[in-house]
Amino acid sequence: MAAGSSSLVWAAILAAFVILCGLATAWAWTLDRERSYLLLISAGTAVYSVGLWVQLTGVFPGILFDLFVGALSTVVAPLLAMEALVRRTIHRTLGYRFAIGAVTTVLAGVIWFGVVHPDVVWRVRVEDYVFAAVLIYGSLRARLLTSGRSGDPVLFCALVAIGLFCLGRSWFGVSADALHSGAVFGTEVFVAPVYALFTIMILPVVATIVPQEVSAVIGVLRFERDTDGLTGVLNRRGFMVEAQRMIDDESLAPVTLVLCDLDHFKRLNDQFGHQAGDEVLREFGRALRESARNLDRVGRVGGEEFAILLASSSSIRGFEFAERMRTRLSSETFTSVPPQHRVTASFGVASTGGTQTLDDLIREPDTRMYQAKAAGRDRSWPAS
Repeated sequence: MAAGSSSLVWAAILAAFVILCGLATAWAWTLDRERSYLLLISAGTAVYSVGLWVQLTGVFPGILFDLFVGALSTVVAPLLAMEALVRRTIHRTLGYRFAIGAVTTVLAGVIWFGVVHPDVVWRVRVEDYVFAAVLIYGSLRARLLTSGRSGDPVLFCALVAIGLFCLGRSWFGVSADALHSGAVFGTEVFVAPVYALFTIMILPVVATIVPQEVSAVIGVLRFERDTDGLTGVLNRRGFMVEAQRMIDDESLAPVTLVLCDLDHFKRLNDQFGHQAGDEVLREFGRALRESARNLDRVGRVGGEEFAILLASSSSIRGFEFAERMRTRLSSETFTSVPPQHRVTASFGVASTGGTQTLDDLIREPDTRMYQAKAAGRDRSWPAS
């Protein structure tokens, strides 16, 4: 049976928001398929949209079928969505007992208040109460207030608000005309302002989840694009972009660039194997990351060549950093390299000055690094 009230318009708007959320999260999953919880969000929006479509259009004959489809979509859709949020934040689940209990309660309500003792208001109340319970319990279970994600507190407040709204809407927003006319379809039960308010309350949820998840996926892709997989530091492209940004930021001046090249690395690979070379690169990258500050940037700009850009640092501090890393590397032991074989590196240091360009900044420490190699390797060559 098709709905004929103005509530139909708001139901259609609500469906559009839900479908938009589902499509956006599905697209985000295609970019990062390890985020399987995004499929649950998309599945939840699909279930809700199908349920709403079946009820709005009356495409299938028989009111009873509409009742069961509407009831199941009301409980299954939020269960899938909240399951996704729980998996995203704590990597656990809502719990199958809770899910079974929610579905069973809704179906029992449909059977009792829709078939045995027909009562439109109480049937809708059962669905609303279970819907609210799923949202509130899921929000608490997902620990949205303490997850650390910037948008999660907003999401928590929006979901709880919708849950509380659903607990009370059947007490003040029921259409007497619809009940007197024998209406049993959900969208004819509530007055249009109730649907409008519910639709508006959905907006913060969609406006939080979609940008949050799409931004997170894009962030992962950007990280993978700009990060060296072996060492965990920036690759050449990522380092150059960050270096230019730091040079352009006057609040970080002066910046000092330290270039280093592992000594006789090809010989080490030939003598002990590429596994040993990879271990040295990996551990040296880790040491650089641990020694650098949050404002600094570390990159692998060549096969065995690394660059460290130190923010708000003089050339003296850059030289001290280079010496500290040189000493640490030369005293390091590696499982794939015999203890008697010392791994060393040569360092060159330069600091920005005036309107120096990135190319100039790289050229100077590169020259000094080769001066260090020419002088015997395993040493740091300071800025002049």
